[in-house]
Amino acid sequence: SIVSGGSFYGIDQQGLGTARIYRLADGSYALRLENFYVTPNTDFVIRLSVLQHPGSTPEFISNQYADVAPLPITAGSFNFPIPASVNPSAYHSVVIWCERLTSAYAGAALTPA
Repeated sequence: SIVSGGSFYGIDQQGLGTARIYRLADGSYALRLENFYVTPNTDFVIRLSVLQHPGSTPEFISNQYADVAPLPITAGSFNFPIPASVNPSAYHSVVIWCERLTSAYAGAALTPA
């Protein structure tokens, strides 16, 4: 079942598509990106932020976040398991982080389903 979701917006670069967090039958959580696109680069990480709508890299990195998974491709639709150590209800947005440039590329504010 869908727990929360939202649409991507640009922070430092362009971001499009939607993010949804699902609670699976076994009680674990997964993040689905649909019709997703972010400005291409390398070394991306998907992170969850406590902020509802991070607007800049400094704002994002000065608040608590959790890593979900590396992002191996910059366009498409895919699923990522959320680590068991991460409680999705404690976070309010998804951020696509570029480690190479130390930059918050794009975000998606998550609203409860």
